[in-house]
Amino acid sequence: MGMTLAQPAWADAPQDLRQLAERGNTVAQTLLGLDELTGQDMPKNEAQGLLWLRRAARQNNKQAQYYLGLAYDRGQGVKTDPREAVSWYEKAAAQNFAPAQNNLGFHYKDGRGVKRDPARAARWFEKAAALGDQAGQTNLAQLYDTGVGVRRDPAKAVEWYAKAAAQGDAVAQSRLGTHYRTGDGVPRDAALAAQWYRKAADQGDAYTQDQLGTLYATGEGVPKDDAEAASWFAKAAAQGEVDAEKQLGGLYSSGQGVTQDPAQAAYWYEKAAAQGDEVAQTDLAVMYDAGRGVKQDYGKAAYWSRKAAQSGDPVAQTNLAILYYYGRGVPRDAAQAASWFAKAARQGAAEAQLSLGLLYQNGEGVNVDFSKAYVWLALAAAHGEAEAATARDALAARMAPAALAAAQAQAAAGQLPAGP
Repeated sequence: MGMTLAQPAWADAPQDLRQLAERGNTVAQTLLGLDELTGQDMPKNEAQGLLWLRRAARQNNKQAQYYLGLAYDRGQGVKTDPREAVSWYEKAAAQNFAPAQNNLGFHYKDGRGVKRDPARAARWFEKAAALGDQAGQTNLAQLYDTGVGVRRDPAKAVEWYAKAAAQGDAVAQSRLGTHYRTGDGVPRDAALAAQWYRKAADQGDAYTQDQLGTLYATGEGVPKDDAEAASWFAKAAAQGEVDAEKQLGGLYSSGQGVTQDPAQAAYWYEKAAAQGDEVAQTDLAVMYDAGRGVKQDYGKAAYWSRKAAQSGDPVAQTNLAILYYYGRGVPRDAAQAASWFAKAARQGAAEAQLSLGLLYQNGEGVNVDFSKAYVWLALAAAHGEAEAATARDALAARMAPAALAAAQAQAAAGQLPAGP
């Protein structure tokens, strides 16, 4: 839930907790309640554990009040009841128990058991943060980072992230690294960013492991090291971090930092593709089209190309158009080819612009239209497609002077033709 799970601090309590609890000692009642609720050091008995916590909570023991709130939040021994959780957190928070203040802030932030009130959430987080609560400091920093409940203030976000990061909070360390990387609220310092990323990554934070891998891959704040990048991407990918899966697939495809292995590349691309990453879907489709690292399968090439194409990836749109044009993995359909070429061409994909120009020139999937053909060929040529320049000049010789002049003016102005 992102809330605080406070740990009991009664290491010096006597062994005979039950006897003390029965005499009315609220610390013993709380510890005994926790032990029975969780099954720690004794047989688990949630109902009995809650009874002990209630006895202590009704005597105003703030730890017991907090743990009762947590039980209602989690549905531990009781039916989940956010309102009841808030009620107990409020009692503990009123006694300056920082973990309860932090959790109460979360309820107001998300509107769980109370009306959503980000400003009140910020006030509770601030109370917890001021008492040194690590989670409260991170949560308050995130509000200043996003401007939720408070006016956005990157410098204050950094201040609170730094306090939590110094206590070992992995999320705060990661966010602090990002602030140093981007120069948001602090002077930009890629080396410091890498240092904070490393602290969070060493704690197993998958997102940060991926980001640290990117720094090593690009040499940002650290010496460029493809093997180190691959190592961090592998750690993050093993936890299902989608960008790391894609990046690792790319390294296996190119043999950077790892032994080149198309099968491993396809494996990791498929992991990322299944999570919706457009680049991985496109690259995986190319591998199925070529039979590289996988058995050649035009149907799967079309499947993954369509996934990425529908998300707007121009490379995938071009590839899907080619599959439709030749009838590989899909029925041959020049009109569909023209439609997908047009989507990519309008995003500036030179290969798609060339292909669409040729379709208009030849009347494949669209009506013959030399003016549109000329403009698309000219745009492709301007993007460096040599074949497009040759086709454009050949087409110009076949066009009426007035039509040619109009098409040349349209191309020079960068105006895209209407149509599919």
